[in-house]
Amino acid sequence: RDFNLEPGLTYLAREFWTGKVLRMDPGGRVFKSVPAHGCLLLAVRPVGEKPLYLGGDLHISQGLEVTRWVPGPHGLRFRLERPGRVEGGVDLWLPQGHSGEGRLEKRAEGIYHLPVRFTGSLDFEIR
Repeated sequence: RDFNLEPGLTYLAREFWTGKVLRMDPGGRVFKSVPAHGCLLLAVRPVGEKPLYLGGDLHISQGLEVTRWVPGPHGLRFRLERPGRVEGGVDLWLPQGHSGEGRLEKRAEGIYHLPVRFTGSLDFEIR
């Protein structure tokens, strides 16, 4: 309630500093304790049937780098943009999984990590 999250929904939370992606079930706690003077920087997204951008280490907002996001019945197309040369990774929720080989690394059921390296912008297509 303190963060205006819809009660009863399940969320995925990605912590910026560690890159951990954790599931937040209704009534549960994700982070049981935070050290004194510690902090968490979370991108929190509701879990559903459509692909989600969970966040990444490309920008502290964990989302401003996404300039196009087009989920479709047979896959996902999206664009990342950042000034200059970029190297890092992003995490995605792909509830239907994906077909074929590629750079996607499965971290948990439906959760994938995508290492990226580009200058300026890069378009992706996942099927």
